[in-house]
Order: sequence, then C-alpha cells, then structure tokens
Amino acid sequence: MTTAARLHGYGSRTVLRAAAAVRARWVEAFAIALAVTGVVEGLVSATGADGISKGPGWLIPLLGPAMAAPLLLRRRAPFAAPVATVSIAVAATLIGNGHLVGDSLAPFLLLFLAAWLFGQLDLRSSALGLLLLYAAALVVNVQADQHAVGD
Repeated sequence: MTTAARLHGYGSRTVLRAAAAVRARWVEAFAIALAVTGVVEGLVSATGADGISKGPGWLIPLLGPAMAAPLLLRRRAPFAAPVATVSIAVAATLIGNGHLVGDSLAPFLLLFLAAWLFGQLDLRSSALGLLLLYAAALVVNVQADQHAVGD
C-alpha cells in the first residue's frame, strides 16, 4: 500500500481495491462494454454506410451480447470462449450476410479481442485459433455480396 493510501484512509483503499479489480477483469469489462455498444449500434443503424442492409433487423441488436457472453467465461474455458465467439460470428454471417459482422464496430472489435485471447494461449491452441479466425474471415468475405480489392 502506498503512503498516499495510508494517509487518506478508507476511501483510498476502496479506490485501490476497485482499480485492482478492474485490472484483474478488464477483458470482461471490455466485452460488456462492447456488448452494450453492439446493442446501441444495432438499434440505431440497421444499414451500413453504403445503404446496404447489415442483415435481419432482429439479429443486429442481439449479436453484440451473444458474441460477448462467451468471453465472460474465458477464465473457466480459455480456448472454448473465443472459439464460441468466432462461431457465433460465423453463424450470424450465415444467417444474415457478410455485412452484419464486417460493417459493425462491436462484433469486429469482439473478434479482435478473441484473436488476442487466442494469442495468450499455448502455441498449438494459438495456431488453431488463428486458423479458425482465417476460416471465419473467409466465410464473412464469401457471404458478403459485394467484394472489394482489400477483401
């Protein structure tokens, strides 16, 4: 405990405990924030910037929380949690179209978080996770009805 914490008493200890809890659970907090962002984004914008529909209207607000929920269990299942997140993204792409995952901020960032979680695992699990992400990117690009040079 720092000198400043001892001088200021209980309030500083509470702040230090809260900061320690956030440092320990920042991935879960980020996943929850992205889930909320996904709901708001889905309710506000059902079409992309180019006017193309992202997918079924009922699925768009549910995709963020559905992809974030497995990441809350990452301590119990460190490999299965990001696999479930990627699998939900692929299933949503197959139900809707490639724009549902590719043109939305929250699912895109949740897949980045899943990729980072794969990278935290051992070499074999990381390589398998990378292959899964490559396959998911392929499915999303094939499902998108308009392809660009960078796809």
